Amino acid sequence: MEEMIKHVLSGNCIVYPTTTQPALGCILDSKALDNLYKIKNRDSSLPLSIGVANISQARSIVEVPNDVIDILQYFPDGSLTIIL
Repeated sequence: MEEMIKHVLSGNCIVYPTTTQPALGCILDSKALDNLYKIKNRDSSLPLSIGVANISQARSIVEVPNDVIDILQYFPDGSLTIIL
């Protein structure tokens, strides 16, 4: 696990499991994002998904409407995907 953490923190991408299919991800920095776009052969003007651990982390990145907060209370942590 420590080796994987060092790998990611060095700006490299990883494949990680999700509930539906494996995902390709990286940390949010320019080197890592450049690598991710290159691996995906995707134009860097196109958006990417950002996964967060909790609502506090989401709020540090985007504005989260109050109605989203209200909805989240009815679902177990980690069981819902919200697109903002």
